[in-house]
Amino acid sequence: MHGGNVELLAPQYGFQVGDVLDFSANINPYGPPPGTRDLLSQRWQDIARYPDPHSTHLRAVLARWHNVQTKNITVANGASELIYWIARLFHAPKALVLGPTFTEYSIAVQSADGDTQYEFAKGKDGFRHVFKNVKIGSDNRINLVFVGNPNNPTGTMEDAASLQKWIKQSLSRSPNTLFVIDESFLPFAGPESLSLAPFAVETPGVIILRSMTKIFSIPGLRLGYAVSQIETAKKLERLMPTWRVNILAQRFGEEMFSFAQFINHSRIMLESHRNDLIGNLRALPHLKAFDSAANFVLIKMLAAGMDAVSLASALAKKGILVRSCNDFAGLEKGKFIRVAVRKPEENKILVQALKEQLFHAG
Repeated sequence: MHGGNVELLAPQYGFQVGDVLDFSANINPYGPPPGTRDLLSQRWQDIARYPDPHSTHLRAVLARWHNVQTKNITVANGASELIYWIARLFHAPKALVLGPTFTEYSIAVQSADGDTQYEFAKGKDGFRHVFKNVKIGSDNRINLVFVGNPNNPTGTMEDAASLQKWIKQSLSRSPNTLFVIDESFLPFAGPESLSLAPFAVETPGVIILRSMTKIFSIPGLRLGYAVSQIETAKKLERLMPTWRVNILAQRFGEEMFSFAQFINHSRIMLESHRNDLIGNLRALPHLKAFDSAANFVLIKMLAAGMDAVSLASALAKKGILVRSCNDFAGLEKGKFIRVAVRKPEENKILVQALKEQLFHAG
């Protein structure tokens, strides 16, 4: 189950789609960027033509953004599509997933007839991994590793130096292993200098995933990409279908540089809103809000009688959607929800609704 299924849930609870406050999907509330409507309106007639199957102009823009070669870029119909094709780079992959994390990694591995092992970070450690304890070598035959950074749903951001050191050490023992670092939420966490894209380009066995869906608030348009060594990109291209990125998504992505100010403004605003939201959540009884580097917050319910699904259902009846985390492996079932960071007036409504539910539960 994913967040953001407003079309289905709104009428189920008696609301119009536009009347629902959706905290279940981690989408930038300030998007899409100004000018998007005009851009797409000006280019709508392009849909009468096939899109460029190689996304040539889009890849060139993304390459310039990351200061890499165009051949280092692979584009797709969202980052989630790339997860599935990456799993298919291997016959029956044997994957290690650093969790608790995005459920799509293990689902993609399963769809490729593979098996998934987990290395779970603990809540008492702030859900941060101790990399020296995560061993990868020929003895466990791991050939695919998924790491979310920042991670969904915990919001943790691993130290880049520690992550690179661990990957290098692991590759020295297991050189055929592919490390997938999912940076879909990095634009909310900091500048591009935090990205491991340069490391991926110079290191065999590393691929970086990026999503334009979250920061630009275009989940209905769908656009994601990967940065990797050229040989890895070639292997992916051979697997993936032609015309996978529609022409309007390509046109939107080609404006990346004109959206730079929007990205910076969104990050600054949402960092402030996130800190305020965490502070207000921590003032409520029976809840623990975890620190986050992203545009969402993981919340644990501490009271014995509280249940995540029941809480999510009660809030939905008020027109507020939150994400129950029952399907995230490594999180205690019934005890966790995840909420997106929205604008202050909307966050205030969420906190008040939670306060009322906690009062009734108490």
